[in-house]
Amino acid sequence: MSRAVDEARLERDIAYRFRWLAEFIGLTDRDLRIIRAARPLLTPLIPDLTERIRARMFAWESTRRHFLRDGQVDPAIVGAHLGGYIERLLELAGDDRMGPYLDRVGAVHRRTAGDPTIDVPLVQVDALLGFIADQMIAVIADMSLPETRKIDAIRAFSKLLWIQNDLMRRRYLPVE
Repeated sequence: MSRAVDEARLERDIAYRFRWLAEFIGLTDRDLRIIRAARPLLTPLIPDLTERIRARMFAWESTRRHFLRDGQVDPAIVGAHLGGYIERLLELAGDDRMGPYLDRVGAVHRRTAGDPTIDVPLVQVDALLGFIADQMIAVIADMSLPETRKIDAIRAFSKLLWIQNDLMRRRYLPVE
């Protein structure tokens, strides 16, 4: 039996879009519990994780320039934003605020979100999100957990980051 989806609603209702994406991709309540359960293990690792992500962003002029203010980069602000993003992923997993939060993350990378000085090209957003996904996988793989728990956590975070990817990309692509 084929299941129906209101495609027009996917474009205007972020909570509906999030739920549909989660169901289609297979992000389950169990996955969201795994992400929340990872919080105590991942929280102490966030500073190192965010520093690796920040260093990668600043290693490339094409990504670094989007975080310049008056020609200067404030690494503390960038690190705080990255760390806050990861903490929110761990905190909101399964919460009704998750979809709107992930959508706002997409919005703030475009000048249409209110700051006319920020407009990160899609290729750079994709590259950064890919790097974040890889770093999350590396952190989880290095944890002292049973192999099955590592795999479950990697799969759960991967599904969540695919949804983040969709909610970022929708800010760049015209609605069909």
